[in-house]
Amino acid sequence: MALQNDALIIAIIKGSPNLKHLKISNNDIGDEVTKALVHTCYKLEYLDIRCCTFISELSICNVIRSCPKL
Repeated sequence: MALQNDALIIAIIKGSPNLKHLKISNNDIGDEVTKALVHTCYKLEYLDIRCCTFISELSICNVIRSCPKL
């Protein structure tokens, strides 16, 4: 099921480059979602990824570096 969740959330992210607030906690999503954030959502100010156990620490660090308003 994680791949379906990833694909849906990635599609939303890629279609929303001005996204400022994203709450995707408690989802079976992986590093592909954070890659989409890194390449698309530079204006992100709030990100809730609690309990998303398939996201690596490295991916979280990449998001923090790429989204300076977080």
